[in-house]
Amino acid sequence: MKNPPAPVPVAPGGRTPFRTLGHVLVVVVVVVLVALPPRQANTARTGEVVPVTGAATVLDGDSLRIDGQEIRLHGVDAWEAQQTCPDQKGQPFPCGAMASAFLQELVKDEPVLCIPLLRDRYRRLVSHCLLRGRDLGWILVEKGWAVAYTRYSDYYRSSEQQARDQRLGGWRGGASHEPRSPETWRIANRSRSNHR
Repeated sequence: MKNPPAPVPVAPGGRTPFRTLGHVLVVVVVVVLVALPPRQANTARTGEVVPVTGAATVLDGDSLRIDGQEIRLHGVDAWEAQQTCPDQKGQPFPCGAMASAFLQELVKDEPVLCIPLLRDRYRRLVSHCLLRGRDLGWILVEKGWAVAYTRYSDYYRSSEQQARDQRLGGWRGGASHEPRSPETWRIANRSRSNHR
């Protein structure tokens, strides 16, 4: 399933300059990469954030390492590594480990392009990342392996609702067996969570 249109201003006559967030990100990356000397494309200098691309190592369900840079996907929050979610019968299954495994399988042998937005308090690059032109955050949320982290962005809210309705990933228990959000789980399990 393709990403839905990103919310963009509509020009007079109903035309939009870009159809999806993916298109906007690709244009931004091209402009930045053309403006930078080739050797600086993957290196963040002091106070400067530039795109990072390459093979990704999965750190957890919403974090990657590319070219030595630790990256946190913007606007999504994956089930924590030790978190369990209830299935249709209310029995726990390892949704956190499965979220990490899903992301690992997704990025295996594929270059990932990340457009950093900012550095967080842990010095990670909080980024929108693309795989074959698709938003990684969108894929994780639409498959039920992450939730829309609405504290930071509403962009993935409709994708989360779709996963809930279809009982995908961590939502397989349905409305009668809803999992705790990753954030709620972290608060309740601070000693077990290695989340940063």
